[in-house]
Amino acid sequence: MRRTGMTGWIGRAMLVAVLGLTPAVAVRAGVRPAQGGGDAAALIAARAHFEAGQYEQARVVLTAAVAAQPDDATLYHWLSRTYLALGDDDRAIDFAKQAVERAPQRAEFHRWLGRAYGDKADRTRSFWLARKVKGEFEKAVELDPRDVAARRDLMEFYLDAPWIVGGGQDKARDQLSAIAALDPVQGDLARATYLLSDGRTDQAAEAYRRALAAQPASADPYFEAAAFYLRHRDRAALADAVAGAARVAPDDARLGFYRGVTAVIDGRADHAAERALLAYLAAPPPGDDAPSPASAHLWLGRLYEQDGRVPEAVEQYRRVLALVPDQRAARAALDRLQSAR
Repeated sequence: MRRTGMTGWIGRAMLVAVLGLTPAVAVRAGVRPAQGGGDAAALIAARAHFEAGQYEQARVVLTAAVAAQPDDATLYHWLSRTYLALGDDDRAIDFAKQAVERAPQRAEFHRWLGRAYGDKADRTRSFWLARKVKGEFEKAVELDPRDVAARRDLMEFYLDAPWIVGGGQDKARDQLSAIAALDPVQGDLARATYLLSDGRTDQAAEAYRRALAAQPASADPYFEAAAFYLRHRDRAALADAVAGAARVAPDDARLGFYRGVTAVIDGRADHAAERALLAYLAAPPPGDDAPSPASAHLWLGRLYEQDGRVPEAVEQYRRVLALVPDQRAARAALDRLQSAR
């Protein structure tokens, strides 16, 4: 599920029902050195660590590269992305600002500065930072009007943020129209998000169906739809979406998560499902479009519970709560299992 990383608390503070700034942006864009290329070997090595979920190793490589190439905007950008993945939004903001300072015309850098501001706005509950999120997303769209990912982030900000920080349904609809004109598949995905924000689940499901019927060449639309089908327990549609993703990206790590989950839904607590979920947890892919480790632990706990392996299920639910303390499904399952002892 896509996430822009902001405004859940803002909506509640304004008594507005929000879904959170959810949808997504792929992290799989190719390396594109800025301002003369910089330390390409270091960047390639850092990207390899980043894509493998080895964020600390990526940080070490990028820190050294920045020291050697202090004018390379792309290195600062990826160091910011790495700190964001590590959960350090302050440093993510600092390095993202330095990337923008060195390459102010790069829309991608502004978009990720907006996402870094979003993470801190969520943590600190700051309207001031929320306005900065809006400003960076709008700047990204201004610099590259054909950047669908930037338009989707901006659309979701407008959907979820209250008017006091610049949100609004009309603005969101304008972005939706622009996205649909640029890319019909992304238009259907954005329309699904828009409809969900308005509680129109059945119409959102139809938008996802249209997106996948176009047989997109990227796996991301299939996985975005799969996340929706999983939330709504549509087993048949989930299986179709996963099969579509497997056709276009048979080595995508996200397949392991969804295959394991599908087996649990089917009541097949088998070793193949366990191996799939454990493999996913061993190397979770980066990106807001990937299921979280907490979600994988939750489903692994359900698998163990189905298989009667209660101590192992309890351990998995505890791991979920260590990552997301207010995860209600894990808390309820843990309370149920502990009270039954």
